[in-house]
Amino acid sequence: MIKSFTYTNAKGQTATRVCNVVHESPTEIVGFDYNKLSPDEQAIVNRVYGADHVPTPVPAVHATPGNGTLDYDDLGISRKLFVKAYRCFKKANMK
Repeated sequence: MIKSFTYTNAKGQTATRVCNVVHESPTEIVGFDYNKLSPDEQAIVNRVYGADHVPTPVPAVHATPGNGTLDYDDLGISRKLFVKAYRCFKKANMK
């Protein structure tokens, strides 16, 4: 699911974000921030998390690059793209 929203970060900076939502809870969404990806990189994410992807609950332990919980080859999205654009957004900061 692709979601567009206005987000205010911890530094008080506000920007429009476009996110391919991978996980969602009542308090946050987690996914790929398209503002940080090129169109080719967005296409890679879209192949794995396409329009039919329904966000799953946020894991108890966030799968982050380097913590050993992701098999990047099996998933089909490189570690480089995760480091570059995988983000968590608090719903309280979204408009």
